[in-house]
Amino acid sequence: MSDTSEKFQQAGKIIRKVWKRSAHRVGGVILFLLALSTTIYTAANASREEPPTSEFSVLLVLLAGAFQLGSIALFSRSGRPDDTHSEASVRRLVNLTYRTQDLSNSAQEAKGMDVATMRSALLDLSARLNYIAEDTLASVEDWTSFNGAAERKVKELNQEARQMREEEITNEENRNAAN
Repeated sequence: MSDTSEKFQQAGKIIRKVWKRSAHRVGGVILFLLALSTTIYTAANASREEPPTSEFSVLLVLLAGAFQLGSIALFSRSGRPDDTHSEASVRRLVNLTYRTQDLSNSAQEAKGMDVATMRSALLDLSARLNYIAEDTLASVEDWTSFNGAAERKVKELNQEARQMREEEITNEENRNAAN
């Protein structure tokens, strides 16, 4: 793929992202401008030698009011998270609760195990803890599209989690090599 094509694709992604985040604001501005222009048109026509009929003026005033109400409605939606985000996040958190309870039960069952079985169980618990950590970060990522600071924090946490996993893998490999 050419460099220019990649730049166009990146620009398209940025435009879609900005539009997705600001569509309500843009619509609100458009409706506000329509309300303002309708009001100005009504005022300018009222001072003409032959002003429009009162019915037409009332219609224009009502139209300007409708544009203003639409603008208010769109501005009030701007920046508010969609309900599907909260539903997905809650669903993830409920699943995390079940996984954590299951993990706790497994840890309690390890009390009477011999060393070899316990070592295997600990490796299983460690893997399951990694899944829980990943799902926790995914739950947070559900909200990053509405909060830039949260997005940066999630990236930092992801980087820290990756480093911790790499260290765990290295330590485990060193332990296995020593045995």
